[in-house]
Amino acid sequence: MVKLIYYKCYILVFITLFSSLCFPSPQLVLITDKTESEIGRPVRVEVYAIDIKHKLSKINLSPLYKDFGVETEYSTDGTTDTRWPNQSIQVLNLKIYPRRTGNLKIPALQLNKYISKENVLKINSGTSATVPEVLISDKTPYTRQQFILQFSLYSKHSSSRLTINESEKIAGFESNALKFKRIKQNDGRYLLTTGWVLSALNKESQSISLPPIEYSVSGVLRKKYYIPAQQVRIKNLPSYLPPTIPVGKISIHSQLSKKTLIRTGSVIYWQLQLVGNLSNPYRLPPVLRQVKSNEDIKIFPINSNREKIISSEDLISTVTHSIPLKTLRSGYVSLPGIQTQYFEPETGKIIKIQLAQQHVFAANLFIQLILYIIGILLVVLISNKLYKLWQQDNYCRQQRKNAIKILQGELNTHTIRQAINSLSKAEGWPDNISLTQWKIFWSEKYNTDSEFTTLLHNISKILYAKDKTVLEDISVTANKLIRVIKNRRYNNKYYNFELPSFNL
Repeated sequence: MVKLIYYKCYILVFITLFSSLCFPSPQLVLITDKTESEIGRPVRVEVYAIDIKHKLSKINLSPLYKDFGVETEYSTDGTTDTRWPNQSIQVLNLKIYPRRTGNLKIPALQLNKYISKENVLKINSGTSATVPEVLISDKTPYTRQQFILQFSLYSKHSSSRLTINESEKIAGFESNALKFKRIKQNDGRYLLTTGWVLSALNKESQSISLPPIEYSVSGVLRKKYYIPAQQVRIKNLPSYLPPTIPVGKISIHSQLSKKTLIRTGSVIYWQLQLVGNLSNPYRLPPVLRQVKSNEDIKIFPINSNREKIISSEDLISTVTHSIPLKTLRSGYVSLPGIQTQYFEPETGKIIKIQLAQQHVFAANLFIQLILYIIGILLVVLISNKLYKLWQQDNYCRQQRKNAIKILQGELNTHTIRQAINSLSKAEGWPDNISLTQWKIFWSEKYNTDSEFTTLLHNISKILYAKDKTVLEDISVTANKLIRVIKNRRYNNKYYNFELPSFNL
C-alpha cells in the first residue's frame, strides 16, 4: 500500500515537470539595457508578454510616471523569440528618462493578472551639465494669477542651449514658455535658464506636470529633462470679485499724435495703452465703453491691438487702442477720463487706477492764422531784440580790445585817458567821466582789492602830476591795468551770481 502511494506521487511530480517544460505558463517580463545611467539620458526598456492573450499596447504605464518620463518607441504582436521557443510573443519598446538622481525603482507593471518584476536603476548627475534646479516664484498663487516656474542648470559648453516645445500645453494651466537665456559665470561655466509663465485655470490645478526640456550642444541633442511634478496650492479668489477683474498689476498710458494747436474738424489719433502682468492680453479690462462722443469731440471706429511681450524673466500683456477723433469746437477740449481696477495678489485688495482727463487746445483755421501771425511778430520782435543785444555786446568787446591795444602802444597821459574813455564806453558809462567816478562805477560792478586802489592812485599821479619823472613807470601801470581788464570778475552783490570773464 505504501509503495502504491509512493508510485502515484512520483508519477504526479513527473507529469507536472513534463507539462511545465512542454507547456510554459504565460508571463510578463521587463528588461532594461543598462542598470546605471545619468539624469537626462534615456534607459531603453523592453516589455515582453509571453503567451498572454491581452494586448500589451493596453498595459498601464502610469506607475512609471512619478520617477520617469516615458516615450513609447514601438509595439509588435505575434512575434517569436528564441528565448521562449514555440510561444507567441508581444513586445513593447520604451525609452524612460529619470526625473531625479539616486536609486530609482522601476515598479512592477501589470497586464491583466500578470505582473513583471521590479528593477532598480542607479542615476547620477553626469559631467557635461549639473543637476537641474526648479524655482517657483509663488507656490500659493490665486486662480488666474501669473507666476513663474524657472528651470536652470550649469553647463561647461558655450554653445549649449535649452529648448522647450512651445506647442505642448500644461494641463490645468494657461502656459507660455519664457525666452532662453545663457550667462557666462566667473568660473567659466554657463548658466542656462528657461521656464514657463503659468496661470491656474481653476482651484483644482494643484499639480504641474511639465513637458520635457531639451539640452543641446552645438545644435546636437544631448539630454532631455523630464521634471518631477511640481506641487502648488491654488487659492480661490474672493467671492465678491467680478469674473472679469484682472488678477495682477495694471497700468494705463496715453499719447496723442498731436498735442498743440489742433485744428477743429481735423482727425487726430489717441493711443490708449493698458499694460498688465497677465498671461493673456484678453484679460485686460475693457475700457472703451468709457470713450464716447460728446458735444466737444467725435469718436470714430477704434482699432485695438493685443500683444504678449515675453522675455527671459516674465510676460507682459498689452492692448493698444488707436482712437481716431476730431474736435468740434475751438478752445480747450477735454478727452474722456479712464477708470479701471485690478486685484492685487500681494495685498489681497482691489486697486483702482485712473487716467485723468487730458485737455487739448483746438482752434479753427481763422484763429490759427491769427495765432501764427502773432507768433511770427513775436519771433521778429525777439530776434530784433537779441540782435541789438548782440550788437551791444560786440561793441563792448571792441571797446575793451581797443583799450588794451591803446595801453600796449605808445604811452602818455593822453593815451591813458583814451583807454579809460574806451572802457567807459564798453560799460555804457558817461563819456569823459573823472577818474574818481570811473573808480566808483568799476568797484560797484566788479570785484576790487587794495591793489586796485593803488593802481588808480598811480594812474591819477600820471594824469595830473606836474613832475614829468612820474611818466617813467607808466608802462608798469599800463600792464597792471591790462591785467585788471582781462581778469575782471563780476561783483556778486551787483549781479547775485558770478559770470565768467572774457580773455580779451
